[in-house]
Amino acid sequence: MQYTLRDFLADQPIPEIELLTGERDFSVIPLESVSVQEMPVDDFIRPNELVLSTALGCDDDPDMLERLIRDVASARAAAILLAFRDPRFRVPNRVLDYANGAGLPVFVIPWKHRFADISEHVAKRILDGKTKAYQKIQTELFSLYFDSKPLDAAAEAVCGFFQAPAVITDKEANVRGVCRAFPGSGESFAQYARINIGINDILSGYLWLGRSGAGDSRANDPELIEKYVSFPLSMWFNKERIEDMVRMKFKNDFVWNLATGNYESVEEMARQGEKLRFDLNKPYTCITIHAAPKAPSAGERKYSPQAAENAFALESILAQEAKAMRLSVMYAERSPEFILFVENPACEPVRQVEAYANAVSARLSAGFPGCAFFFGISEITPDIHDFSRLYGNAVLALRYCMNAKGKKNSFTYKDTKEAQIISTVSHDPDIREMARRTLEKLLEYDRSSKADLLGTLGAFIRCNYNTSLTARELHIHRQSLLYRLEKIEALTEMSLKCHRDLFLLEVCTRIFLDY
Repeated sequence: MQYTLRDFLADQPIPEIELLTGERDFSVIPLESVSVQEMPVDDFIRPNELVLSTALGCDDDPDMLERLIRDVASARAAAILLAFRDPRFRVPNRVLDYANGAGLPVFVIPWKHRFADISEHVAKRILDGKTKAYQKIQTELFSLYFDSKPLDAAAEAVCGFFQAPAVITDKEANVRGVCRAFPGSGESFAQYARINIGINDILSGYLWLGRSGAGDSRANDPELIEKYVSFPLSMWFNKERIEDMVRMKFKNDFVWNLATGNYESVEEMARQGEKLRFDLNKPYTCITIHAAPKAPSAGERKYSPQAAENAFALESILAQEAKAMRLSVMYAERSPEFILFVENPACEPVRQVEAYANAVSARLSAGFPGCAFFFGISEITPDIHDFSRLYGNAVLALRYCMNAKGKKNSFTYKDTKEAQIISTVSHDPDIREMARRTLEKLLEYDRSSKADLLGTLGAFIRCNYNTSLTARELHIHRQSLLYRLEKIEALTEMSLKCHRDLFLLEVCTRIFLDY
């Protein structure tokens, strides 16, 4: 219920108050704020404000008093309440005539009354009136929610309350509810006032409010809006979140059982997969992802609302990249790891699966700079129904990836075979000594010049002996790379054009670099 000028007069906080202008229907004049003003008022008065003033300096200057009344009327104040030190002072008729013409009620009160007491009384009554109005819209929104009405109905109720177009979106600004007053495609709600929807600092979405046709100031009360409007609206999103969590648990359990072989029959899993829109009669590649905080003090990850939000954001990235590449993906979270089964497309499956993994890696690194992400990728095969073996091989690749000394954040199952061979031979002391002698001059040169010839050799081998790719990876000119390669040949007394020498150099560098 809105507090009006009639309510203020009925309260009788000032029994001696006197109306100097003509009688009006004060029940249609809302009071939305109160302030004490003296000349010059400038732009300090808000619409529908009750202005209190001693008209300082106006006793002997009728023109100044008229300017005060004009400024207050121009600001569309609700009324002005004057208190003069000299009880014999009378407001000139021409000033009152102007006030009557402008529709500005003018009151006078005895000097003895304190403006602070009046301001406190009016502010409290205004807040009480606003609170009652907000409680009404809160009750209406609760009723809509418990009646299972859509967010369109909630937007309609909000529109009626604020007398302004209302749009409700999720965090990505996807429209979830819209009122009939919204013009639609002819107008963008991006210019509307944006109000957060959420609970306990967990953002769920936004309420967008257009300009109020009635000039109501309700949209300027963020605390009341948060308590009485945003909170009820958040229940729609929380309901969806709970439903998503139930679906997520079912999906997580399904993928985990698939990966670990914990099921009675493939046929039963296929029927469950149909409910989740997963076709198990297609070949898949398994990818395991491990998220590790870069800061050593971060400690073990524990559940928190923020951790849940991060997991949801990460899964959104997995789904978005799969959709962009038109790949079917099954994924599950087993904190701090994620299990993915990526459908092998009929055309160039190796290239497309690797492209998907690279795209996800780039998005995760950009979205979560405080975490390092490691990928283990199984073999890419046309076989079907072999999910547990694929998962085991992806886990093996992930383990080698996380234990690798190099900067590589992704290992395939094929890499693990090479890693197993290198790991085996590197434990032989004779082979390690042979590798040290082979690269001894190279290592000494690196220590004295910091040229990193060993790193250059490793990059050259990783790039399949392609000088252009190697130069690009090292961010150096091709001529500089050729000079380094000649230096490597001179120091090792081996040829980079001889297959046998290249094989020996690759074994030696892998023992030292582990790439």
